[in-house]
Amino acid sequence: MNGKTRETFMEEVADAAVADWRERHICLPSLVIAVILSGKGRFFEEKCLMGKVVHLSVPILIRSHNDFLAAWKGEGQKQPNWEKLLGQCYYILAVQYLQDAEYPYCMEKGYEEEIVGTIEEKKLTVFDIAKK
Repeated sequence: MNGKTRETFMEEVADAAVADWRERHICLPSLVIAVILSGKGRFFEEKCLMGKVVHLSVPILIRSHNDFLAAWKGEGQKQPNWEKLLGQCYYILAVQYLQDAEYPYCMEKGYEEEIVGTIEEKKLTVFDIAKK
């Protein structure tokens, strides 16, 4: 986090997630924030190069993450893997679409429950309301 407090970092993540949602309507801010908090899943695997994490500014990280969700296709897929997720306004459905895709975002058992739990425990849906 380069000398930032966890709170400052999370404020940056939330601000960037809300801004990207307002502009492009790809992934709900609450879901983006919960995924970043988890530090798990395909995007994070993609951001590692030869065992070293690639560090990006928070707004670029969020935009890159959402670009990944909007465009990534697995082998043989004609449509993006997470196309049902795009623009989904209900966090529980969005989390289901993230994990129920042909290639789930995270292969870890219980990830869907973890993300929903994080959204609810940390009251992250307040950032979804901020989208209006």
